[in-house]
Amino acid sequence: MKTHLLRSGEPLRVETFVPNEQEPHDKTEAIRDLIVQPRAPWFSTTERTYVENALEGRFAADSRDCFVVGWLDDEPVGHVYVGTVAGAPEVGLLAYVITAPAQ
Repeated sequence: MKTHLLRSGEPLRVETFVPNEQEPHDKTEAIRDLIVQPRAPWFSTTERTYVENALEGRFAADSRDCFVVGWLDDEPVGHVYVGTVAGAPEVGLLAYVITAPAQ
């Protein structure tokens, strides 16, 4: 975890969240609520299902997905998804680059 000072003077905490079954549910729910914005028609049901499954760690056997999340206090305000395949971690993608509207 790293902390950066924003221009406003607020501390932004940046964490890399690697999904697994032991993570607190409120953290995964807060991250999901940030990512799945805006809702349909811009975010499909398939994408929503994928994100929810990834956050719950259901792909952990086949992937090394992680979520880089910026937090102000207990509220996620920025996010980047990093997806990689377990057998080929040198190949990956960045997706769902999201910033909360207030930021």
